[in-house]
Amino acid sequence: MGFDQYWLSAPALPPGAWDRMAGDFARVAAALHRAGLRLAGPDGTGLPVLNGETIAFNGVRDCGHGQGRRTRRAAAAIPTGCEGTCAGGPFALRRSMPDDEYTKVYGTESPITVDGVRTGLPRVWTGKYFSKCRTCRRPYDLAVCCALIAAKRRFGSLVVVSSDGTNEDWAAARGICQSVLGYGGDMTMSRRTGRMRCAAGARTPRAPRVRGRHVPVYSPDGDGLDL
Repeated sequence: MGFDQYWLSAPALPPGAWDRMAGDFARVAAALHRAGLRLAGPDGTGLPVLNGETIAFNGVRDCGHGQGRRTRRAAAAIPTGCEGTCAGGPFALRRSMPDDEYTKVYGTESPITVDGVRTGLPRVWTGKYFSKCRTCRRPYDLAVCCALIAAKRRFGSLVVVSSDGTNEDWAAARGICQSVLGYGGDMTMSRRTGRMRCAAGARTPRAPRVRGRHVPVYSPDGDGLDL
């Protein structure tokens, strides 16, 4: 069963804010690890990728769990059902996006027509690149939500976050971020638009000028997250 988390990102995110966001996620990932949620590299093996260009991870492919089995150390917020594997689609959040015509949003109208009518797009989507992660509600979905909360907090309107889930589905991630990072508890998913609303008082950093082609670092052999 499909269950996706979505985000759109500016072509390049400020490196200083990226470093702060990556540090925030490292703290959350360590807390989740201590609570029993293991993360792996994008293909479900090895270590997550965490460096100055990319945060990329997945659940553990060969986790050894039975369906619905719970580890003794798992916190109440950690999901338990994995159907024999904790891995799903890879999550990859990039600081600089590749020049990809397929994922870039142009104008304010959708390229898809429904019954001959183009649907409108929010203006904040224009010029951003679309990404998604199909987690199928596997346990690492919690880490994906935490990473997107940190990205939204640090980058403001430079990142747009939406979800197949409801505001209630994000409650556990908001609680973990609030406990570990001191923010996230008041960041909610709008019922009207389905997009995350940034907490009051959060400032949007200025996007750097982009020149030339930016190629992301995306490899399981990149700098691992030492847990």
